[in-house]
Amino acid sequence: MEEKRKVKITEKQYDALNDIRGLKEDAHYMVILAKKSDDGGYVLEGTEKTFDGLVFDLFDEVEFEMQPKSKLKHLRQLISEISPEGDF
Repeated sequence: MEEKRKVKITEKQYDALNDIRGLKEDAHYMVILAKKSDDGGYVLEGTEKTFDGLVFDLFDEVEFEMQPKSKLKHLRQLISEISPEGDF
């Protein structure tokens, strides 16, 4: 069994994630099952493979500007938090 990873995200990042259509199945379930944290925001929990799939979808969303600029800003921040060594 793969080790689970947790990433805390802001409410605005979560809102932007919820507007993405066509997430990979595992990433989609990770987003809809995110737990609201007591101090605001949400916690995503999944395997490294699931987070990799989410980042792949986020890159497409940002590259093709599939959301308003205000939401793209939050998705870019999320990419940097999930995959800090990435090329973004």
